[in-house]
Amino acid sequence: MDTQTSERSRRERRVAVRSVLATLLVVALLHVAGVIAYAVRVRASAQTLIQSARAIHSVADADRLASSWGESSFQGHTVFHSRERHEYQFEVRSGLLTTFHLVPSTGILLQVTLVPDQRQRVVLGMYTDQSSVWVQDDSTVANSSVQSQHDPSGLPMKTVVILGSGADEPTRARAFAFNPNCFTKVWGCRNAQQMLSTVRQLESTVRSSVAEIH
Repeated sequence: MDTQTSERSRRERRVAVRSVLATLLVVALLHVAGVIAYAVRVRASAQTLIQSARAIHSVADADRLASSWGESSFQGHTVFHSRERHEYQFEVRSGLLTTFHLVPSTGILLQVTLVPDQRQRVVLGMYTDQSSVWVQDDSTVANSSVQSQHDPSGLPMKTVVILGSGADEPTRARAFAFNPNCFTKVWGCRNAQQMLSTVRQLESTVRSSVAEIH
C-alpha cells in the first residue's frame, strides 16, 4: 500500500513539474513572439520616416503622415501651423528593445518645414549615444557639404550632410538611404557607416570640402 502511494506521489510530482515547465515554455515563447512583433513595428515605423524624407513635398503629404502617426512607447510626433510656415516632427525610438538590452538606445528623427505649401527644409537623423548621422536637405542653402568625425581607425562616427538647392536626385537618394535595421540588429549600429552605408560616397562626391567636426 505504501509503495503504491509513494509511486502515485512520484507520478503526480512529475506531472506537476512537466505542467510548470510547459507553462514556462509557453510564456517564454509568447514573450519572444511579442518582442519580435514589437521589433517589426519599430523597424517599419523607421522605414516609413526614411521614405517620407524624400516623399513629402506639400502640407497635404505631411498631414497624411501625421494623421496616420500614432503615439506609442516607440514613436511620437508634433505639428505646428502658422501663416508663414508649417513644421512637422516625427520620431521613432528603440523603446523596449533597449529596455531588454537587445539594441543600444537608438532613435530616428524627421523634421519637415514647408513655407507655404512648398518644401523648404527636411532634416533626417539617426542617432545613438556613440554615433549619429544627420542629413539636411535645405532649399535656402546654395552649396552642399559633408562633415565627419572619424575614430582612430578612420570609420566615420558622426556625420552631418547638408544638401543645397543644387544637389541632384542621385545624391539625395544616397543621402537618405538610412539603414532601418539599426533598430533590430543585435547590438545596433556602432558608427555612421553602418547607419548610412553611402557616407563614403557622399564624402567623395558632394562638391564641398570635408571637414572634421570638433
